[in-house]
Amino acid sequence: MTVDISAVLALVKRARAEFSRIPARMLNAARTGAALARADHDYHNRTGDAEKSTRAVLDRGARGDTSVTLEIDVPYASFIRKSSHIDSAAAKVEDQIQAELEAIAERIAK
Repeated sequence: MTVDISAVLALVKRARAEFSRIPARMLNAARTGAALARADHDYHNRTGDAEKSTRAVLDRGARGDTSVTLEIDVPYASFIRKSSHIDSAAAKVEDQIQAELEAIAERIAK
């Protein structure tokens, strides 16, 4: 008896290809969020340091988990966080990543 598993193998190949691109897509979404936070803030930007240091960071954990973070890398970041609108930018990043993951699931299932 021969069992044809070519469809399953094709599905696994598509899934691996999609999964390998997830970190880059997450980082791209976070970079868009960082740009949004740099462009839309209420704090007075005297030196430009807070804007320049607002960035997206990709972290690959030891267990294979991946996360992205938006950060303002200045010592006084906690004082300007609320007026930076970085939290609303992060929420938009989360929505964008969720939509991308749903699209990936749909592409794999096709």
